[in-house]
Amino acid sequence: MYAIRLGADAMQLSLIASLPALILLMSAGIGARWTRRFSDPTRALLLPSLLNRLMFLLPAFAPFFPPELRPVWLIAAVTIPALTQGASGIAFTVMLRGAVTMPRLTPLLSQRGIWLNIAIGVSALALGVWLEHTPFPLGYQIMFVGAYICAILSLRECSRVRVLSAIPPPPLSSAPGANPWRSPNFIRVAVVAFVIHIAFVASNPLIPPYLVERFGATEGFMSLFSMVELAGGALIGILAPRIAARFGNRSMIALSMLVLTLAAVLTALAPTLYLTLIGAALTGAAWTVAAVVGLFAFYSENTPTEHMTRYATAYHQVIGLAMFLGPLIGGILATSGVSLVAVLLIGGVLRLIAAPMVDPGLFARLLTVPPTGILDEPLPAGLSIKL
Repeated sequence: MYAIRLGADAMQLSLIASLPALILLMSAGIGARWTRRFSDPTRALLLPSLLNRLMFLLPAFAPFFPPELRPVWLIAAVTIPALTQGASGIAFTVMLRGAVTMPRLTPLLSQRGIWLNIAIGVSALALGVWLEHTPFPLGYQIMFVGAYICAILSLRECSRVRVLSAIPPPPLSSAPGANPWRSPNFIRVAVVAFVIHIAFVASNPLIPPYLVERFGATEGFMSLFSMVELAGGALIGILAPRIAARFGNRSMIALSMLVLTLAAVLTALAPTLYLTLIGAALTGAAWTVAAVVGLFAFYSENTPTEHMTRYATAYHQVIGLAMFLGPLIGGILATSGVSLVAVLLIGGVLRLIAAPMVDPGLFARLLTVPPTGILDEPLPAGLSIKL
């Protein structure tokens, strides 16, 4: 909404979403070398995370630029801090794997997702009211400064995490299992991570301009939209461990992509503004299950702990590539004359295609109906049924 108010078009919105991912892809190798310099990943996390959090502060300076340069500055404001995102993300992944045992990982990710969504939902609603009643752009600038302060406080909490044991020196690249691209298990993780991210972000960044263009949505409604989306994620987070135990992480992710397909269709075809909130709730719930809980747990159960840094680097490179390509798909479609409602529906089709790519046997299991009724009982002696 801030970028729209400052004059950004659909392609510039897509670049705001995609360029940081490209920088992440390019800087992941540097991030891996940085992380390997430290025996404690918590120490490796501090400096790159401090610099990466500038993405919360730099957008506040956009109104000081000439109007034609404001969208360009916003693109730079999220792209420049992404230079340290590779090191920050890899160090955080290694730290989390080293600080939490596998049996506790999925419940922890679920609880983390719940509280994360609650916190963001409450702040989104409060800031939506704030932005409706403060002059533009001052309200946004104060919001960004406050967000940066909160981000620094979160980094202080990260600095207090302690790993269970020191991370051993990285093995030689020729050691068995050191190359993630030769591991069939990691290849499966990479395919899942790539397809769900590219399918999700192909259309999701264009939802705000679609709501503004079709329904005249304001900051107040967008804050409500975000809150509903995050509330859906918080509520489903309570059930995520049970869903994972019932279906497994891979099938859970695939089922979530089907729900995301439905969410895209409901958002695109909603006849009124407030009915799009149904799509928001489904989006928040399904993406939390797929990416916040399911994907990281699926990654963790398929990667060796003795090669955490190398596997985390490859994992973030895959996600970075998908996050770069996905928004460009939507941006190119929108700027080539395709309506935004059609772009959202195309995004829904991509999500539908992603589901069987994540779990090839998904549809077969969903279409297999177990026998029920009287034929479950053994037939009396001498009685047969001819079909």
